[in-house]
Amino acid sequence: MFFAYNVKTYQEGKDLLKNWGSGQVNEAIHQNPCNQNTNVCIQLWEPICAIVQSERGIDPPKTYSNLCMLKSEVKKLSGSTRKAKAGFEAGECKAE
Repeated sequence: MFFAYNVKTYQEGKDLLKNWGSGQVNEAIHQNPCNQNTNVCIQLWEPICAIVQSERGIDPPKTYSNLCMLKSEVKKLSGSTRKAKAGFEAGECKAE
């Protein structure tokens, strides 16, 4: 899972991460809104199949060219005041 949450303070971000319980958490808390911290991604084909959930609802599975592109999209969707998340797995999405 990848989450992009906008919080008011650094401590609020730390508390949010702490409440996710045990397990590996790769945290990155930035000062600016999520949509201002989007990634600069290289054009590399390492496909990721993801389902993204944001304020607009749950999107159908979509193949992203790499994890960087997915993370950048989730940050954009979280805007400056909201949140978004994505579940993903390596490889292209399978056609149903």
